Amino acid sequence: MPGDLLSVRQALAPMPVGRATLYALLRSGALPHYRVVAPGRRGGRVLVARVDLLDNLAGARVEAAVGRHRPDLDALLARVRERAG
Repeated sequence: MPGDLLSVRQALAPMPVGRATLYALLRSGALPHYRVVAPGRRGGRVLVARVDLLDNLAGARVEAAVGRHRPDLDALLARVRERAG
């Protein structure tokens, strides 16, 4: 398991999507993740590797709803890396 893991809340910060979309990416396998569950409990905590998040954003082809504008993906990725530290 990679050392630099993010919670769902942390993973959402740099993403141009909402919580439901992020969970859909996780369910579909488009964004790899880990589920940490304590023994005898259900559910658990979902963690995303920072490198997987950055790879997903770099490969994304997102269209904004207004005017079908394609954002500058290089600028978006640079902003994500800057926030990630």
